[in-house]
Amino acid sequence: MTVRPGQSVRAWGAWRTVRNVRSERYASGGLAVVIGLDDGPALRLPASEPVTVRAEDGATTRAGQVFPC
Repeated sequence: MTVRPGQSVRAWGAWRTVRNVRSERYASGGLAVVIGLDDGPALRLPASEPVTVRAEDGATTRAGQVFPC
C-alpha cells in the first residue's frame, strides 16, 4: 500500500491528514515509515505495521505494509 500526501490515516483515535511520507532505517537495520501529519507529531512506525488509510475519495483500506510514494 502506498500512503500519499492528502490521504488520511487513523492515529490516536482520529483521522489525520498526511502532509508527507518518507522512509528511514532503524539503527538495527529495519525499515521505518515516517508519516508527517497535519496535526501533532509525525507517526513513525515499522514498515510492516498495519495502518488504516482513507483515500481522497473516502474509501478506507487497512494494509500490512506501508510504502512512501
